[in-house]
Amino acid sequence: MNIDELDDWLLYTRVMRQLLRRIDRVLKPLRLNRELWDLMENLHRQPMSATEVAGIFGCRMGSVSRYVATLEMNGWLQRRSVPADRRAATLELTGEGASQLQRAREVVLALLSECKIVLAEPERELAKTLCSKLKVQAPVYVPDHRIIMRQG
Repeated sequence: MNIDELDDWLLYTRVMRQLLRRIDRVLKPLRLNRELWDLMENLHRQPMSATEVAGIFGCRMGSVSRYVATLEMNGWLQRRSVPADRRAATLELTGEGASQLQRAREVVLALLSECKIVLAEPERELAKTLCSKLKVQAPVYVPDHRIIMRQG
């Protein structure tokens, strides 16, 4: 890597930081932030355990517990017991959680539209490649709205 490439990466991180701040700003009136919205998107597509959430987000269980508690407190998430293992639970959105997710989608889509940010297929592929190189699990969305995780 040379200094010009480093400058490109610094510019990229500045752009992303600004976009992420704006997303947080439009989600705040909905009592959400990026992490909660991301979790809700994932759970909407496929209910999963807290351990699976930690794997997708690359975070510790303590963070997952805080996210889950916040969503539960607002009535947006419920835990379902797993019959095969009484200690385990599957996390899924409630009806109100799905409605809140739809509101979040609307404000984020409006922001992206306002900013004229639409990624072309090559840009989406590049983002997935970058996730892979950074060993981040990039979600792959398939038509039935389920997630298949790519191993980074």
